[in-house]
Amino acid sequence: MANGWKITAVIFIILFLAETIFIGSAIYSSSLDYKRELKCANEVCFNQEGTAKYGYTAGVCSCYKENAADPFYQEVLV
Repeated sequence: MANGWKITAVIFIILFLAETIFIGSAIYSSSLDYKRELKCANEVCFNQEGTAKYGYTAGVCSCYKENAADPFYQEVLV
């Protein structure tokens, strides 16, 4: 059992690297969604008349009028 601590150390290093990669990819993904949401609000829906709120779902920017359930304008973002 003299090498037991080495095996434990390698396992913890692998787990630490996996956790770091997971957290990094989550942050990157959320920043992309945030940028797309800003683009939807500032570039697409801002130019539409009567826009009160915006939504970004599955690559589609939807612009809504105030107190409306259905969007009056939609655009696919790339």
